Amino acid sequence: MGCAMDGIPRRRVDLARDGARMKTITNKGIHRPAAMGSGPSIAQKTPARHGRDVEQVQMTSGRKTRRSPESQYIMDTWARYKEEPTIYLRDILIAHYMERHVRMIAERFRTSLPPSVDIDDLIQQGYLGLVRCIERFQPERGIRFETFSSLRIVGAMRDWLREQDHIPRQARQRSRMLNAARDRFRITHGRSPDTSELVGLLDLSLEDALACISASRPPAMVTFSTVMMNNGGDDNESSELSSLTDNNPSSSPLHDIGRSDLRRWLTRELESRDQLIVVLYYYEDMTMREIGMVLGCSESRVSQRLNLILQRLRSTFNGVGSAEELIPLD
Repeated sequence: MGCAMDGIPRRRVDLARDGARMKTITNKGIHRPAAMGSGPSIAQKTPARHGRDVEQVQMTSGRKTRRSPESQYIMDTWARYKEEPTIYLRDILIAHYMERHVRMIAERFRTSLPPSVDIDDLIQQGYLGLVRCIERFQPERGIRFETFSSLRIVGAMRDWLREQDHIPRQARQRSRMLNAARDRFRITHGRSPDTSELVGLLDLSLEDALACISASRPPAMVTFSTVMMNNGGDDNESSELSSLTDNNPSSSPLHDIGRSDLRRWLTRELESRDQLIVVLYYYEDMTMREIGMVLGCSESRVSQRLNLILQRLRSTFNGVGSAEELIPLD
């Protein structure tokens, strides 16, 4: 009996001590929200563990919205880009969304495709779709860019896959084999192989090797002046045709068709990473440093790869001379 009575005061003392301790913790580290009906509130900075302060969190309709410094930087970049659309600001947006958005879309999309589809090809097509989305996006509409661009980026990948359907898988594999053999010979001997040497490098029959080499050559280019001289067209027809090219070659429809044909052939001939380097450097007017940011490599690595691409193109053009115009001036 005495033991039981002695235990009661001891328990009361323990409870009182624990209650005081909880009160101290509550006063130090827990923010008590405002009463119901008082509207949105902002949490005060309160001491946290290890002496650090908890950053202010905006409370709106019971939901917390926390914005990281990187997200705020991208939002500011969007605002600056829409006011003054410079290449520098566009490249910042491209580098951000390529790693955090396009690559994730390509990886998810890749899981539903055959093993023969290379994810780098999907990422390249996603880049082209990303650039178009950046040009068309309007932040003032209140739609997240990821929501706006996702379907369009996937659509660019699907369009590319449909275009590739007419190219047999074996032809693509042999094209890669041919390019790899040329690169190895170039590195070893310091020059491009001729046809007989290239046939010896390929693990194919003579007939298949020659067919593979022939298919990799660029299409022949025929000018309008040659056609008119050979066909002997009348003066009126000749002047109408020549007017397409004489006044402003860089803006004529024929020039656009030529650039489109050359770009299509390069896309077929080069590997996906090399295709992207050529498109960015010669068609998007990006510097090697900017290309390195997109691809995740150094500027010197881009320069080395571009020089190797040009050597391959010069050997493939087989002395036509058109590839000489692609030599960088740096």
